[in-house]
Amino acid sequence: MPKNPLQWVVGPWLPDRPDFDNPGSYGPIASPVVYSGALDARCQGAVAYLDQLGNVNLFAGTASKLYRMVAGSVNWTDVSKVGGYNCPDNAEWQFDYFNGTVIANNYNDPIQKFVLATDAAFSDLSATAPKARYSAVVANFLATAGTFDATDEDQPQRVWWSALNDATNWPTPGTTAAAQVQSSFDDLLGDNGFITGIVGNLGNADGAVFMEKAVYRMIYAGPPNVFDFPPAEGVVGCVAPGSLVAYGSLAYYLGPDGWYAYDGASAEPIGSITGQAEFDKTFYADLDQTYINRIVGTADAINKLIIWAYPGQGNVNGTPNRLLLYNWYLKRGSIVDMTCETITRMLSLG
Repeated sequence: MPKNPLQWVVGPWLPDRPDFDNPGSYGPIASPVVYSGALDARCQGAVAYLDQLGNVNLFAGTASKLYRMVAGSVNWTDVSKVGGYNCPDNAEWQFDYFNGTVIANNYNDPIQKFVLATDAAFSDLSATAPKARYSAVVANFLATAGTFDATDEDQPQRVWWSALNDATNWPTPGTTAAAQVQSSFDDLLGDNGFITGIVGNLGNADGAVFMEKAVYRMIYAGPPNVFDFPPAEGVVGCVAPGSLVAYGSLAYYLGPDGWYAYDGASAEPIGSITGQAEFDKTFYADLDQTYINRIVGTADAINKLIIWAYPGQGNVNGTPNRLLLYNWYLKRGSIVDMTCETITRMLSLG
């Protein structure tokens, strides 16, 4: 009696399955190609913004310099302030856009600004602004988190925001001048660890502050408190600052037990969304946790992907050698072998 032929069941998480007899396989991913001249050191963050005339401006940062590229050139121009910078080796430059001004910070140096319409080099944002590990535009304020200032020094649980509609104005907190422009700070004290990131414009909150063990919603309340910080009940924290990717109304990030999508009120495990417990298990089995701070993520709007570059097994000195991909439309994921220093969403100069 003939035996039944072997039946292959196509599941949702099969990144290593061969193409043969697998009609559910994913398509290929393009290989990297050279786009421009090289930076003089490892890229520790990059970003792209349009100026008010619609011109593309590309920015990138290394440990000691900030660079810019515009149409008409394929080489990076050094636009650092005099004296350069000292970005930590285990950190990335944080970039924001505030009403025509590019904001950049790395905690070790004063927050930097570059006015797209007029500036040829970065300069200090303000003599009274704190240094900051993280920043985001929240409800028309520049909000910083994990700050350092001359009075209180290192404050890893502090959120400090600028004047309303003015990222360059940082009056002394608690003064009449600060109250008049709604600038202040709040310390999220407790045993939830240090702040690991901040984002704005979520579906159910003006912003969110991510800590190692918890997430706090950021709600604009107006004077005198300006912002309220209610805890997001039952939401786990973010353990890798570079994993935090805000896109649309959601923030995607790595928690202690896997990947999450947070909407400003609640967080849903991506493994549960996809029905793929292997999504988290495969990642954590491969991650070299010695270099967890080298994880960096971005959004690919065209292909509906959140992409994280991370140092997996076999990496060299923490350089990411894998891409973890999550398609928010299909609710599917995959892994790609690819080595890169960082990853970001850029704009074409053409």
